[in-house]
Amino acid sequence: MGKVLIRSWTAGDILTAIGGKGLFIRAFDEIPSPTDPRFPEFYTLIADKIDMELSPLYANAP
Repeated sequence: MGKVLIRSWTAGDILTAIGGKGLFIRAFDEIPSPTDPRFPEFYTLIADKIDMELSPLYANAP
């Protein structure tokens, strides 16, 4: 068997990384597994890059 690389990213990790790169999340959908709807089969994410400067939410943020 070949080697397999496993990552333990959560959906929150992925969404935070996307937002941190200046992308605006337009849609994030979780598609349930047909065999067990308690677990997702996959996710769909749509994000846009918008060229505009936003002010921080908190004035004293670094």
